[in-house]
Amino acid sequence: MKEFHKGAWNFVFVGCIGVPKSHCGSGGGAVPATTIDQTPLIAEKPYIIEDGGKFKLMVPHYETNKQGHTENWQNADERDFTTVYTANASDSATHINAKLSQGLDILLQPGNYYLDAALQVNTAN
Repeated sequence: MKEFHKGAWNFVFVGCIGVPKSHCGSGGGAVPATTIDQTPLIAEKPYIIEDGGKFKLMVPHYETNKQGHTENWQNADERDFTTVYTANASDSATHINAKLSQGLDILLQPGNYYLDAALQVNTAN
């Protein structure tokens, strides 16, 4: 368990193991914490892995009433990069929407995207 000493603000822990119990106020040296034992619903961010010289996009499933981390990353759909378009900040909304209409997953590289239209995600999941 990580130690938390006093505090000027409220710590919030959701779905964490080994954290202080909820306690309001600052009396007796208690940590001002709000603790929720389980995360009611969580959607982790997609991530990229390398497997045998090929990159894959991993898309985690939604999880409910979760506490702690997912063992061995066993909760994700694997998507080959042949079905992924990696957009960059110079792409137009028209270009990205064309890739979406082809059924591709879109991976946005870091940057400022100044789009003149909304992105149209019309496929499930």
